[in-house]
Amino acid sequence: MKPQFHSWERGRHHAVATCNDCHVPSDPFGKWLAKSENGWHHSYAFTSGNYPEVIRIKQHNLDIVESNCVRCHGALFHHPTVAHSESVESDGCVRCHAGVAHAAEHTLVPH
Repeated sequence: MKPQFHSWERGRHHAVATCNDCHVPSDPFGKWLAKSENGWHHSYAFTSGNYPEVIRIKQHNLDIVESNCVRCHGALFHHPTVAHSESVESDGCVRCHAGVAHAAEHTLVPH
């Protein structure tokens, strides 16, 4: 995770958001569940060494990120353009704004 951490340090959200702000739900039960699931998967991967060289986000975790984008920035979209509304509905926030939280080389492309 060092490349992802270092790219966050160079990203635009470094001063305003931590990893958990974007990557776990804000509700207590969702936060506990996500941290438990991801903790298990990360522990297994790092203990076994069985993880890909290029880490990709799973769709479930990308959905959490997208939800947190809307939670923090939803007030900006009172009057979005039609093109922007269609893009967000079909591709989500991260497709167009991939380099915001992490530098472009470590974007959140699902696998």
